[in-house]
Formats: sequence, structure tokens, C-alpha cells
Amino acid sequence: MRAIIAAAVFASLALFPGGDIARFTDWSAPENLGPVVNSPYVDSCVTISKNGLSLIFSSTRQNPGTSNRDLYVTQRPSLDAAWGAPVPSRR
Repeated sequence: MRAIIAAAVFASLALFPGGDIARFTDWSAPENLGPVVNSPYVDSCVTISKNGLSLIFSSTRQNPGTSNRDLYVTQRPSLDAAWGAPVPSRR
């Protein structure tokens, strides 16, 4: 087993010589998105679209008090605008 792990490590080093791997920018400061997005429900697994106009997250909004989750989407018309009301993604 150790031989397989060692082989995988060496293979990854060969794929990215000199540590040339993807680099990301620093995280920005946390931002409260307001009561439309920050709810009393269990909201998590958040992702934002590349253009910054759609926010997708997992929530218990339709099933409060349970662990049943649905995906929700909230959108905004511009980067300076407020987020709209979240809707279940299966609509």
C-alpha cells in the first residue's frame, strides 16, 4: 500500500514540476448578505457564479427542524444590487 501512495506522490510531482500548481488569491473579508440570504435555517454549501450574479446554496428552509435539504438559488441584477428572494432550484 505504501508503494502505491509513494507512486501517486511521485506521479503528482512529475505532473507539476517545481510546484507549479494552481494558485488562488487571498480570501476577502466575510460579508453579511442580509436577512434574505442569512436566515435562521441551516444554510450551507454555498457557491457563487463566475459573474457574481447567482448564489446557490443548500438549505432546510422547506423542511425546518429536519436534516432534509434542498438547493436554493438567489440572484441579483448587478454586483451592487441586493440579492433577491431565494427560490428552490427545482422550480
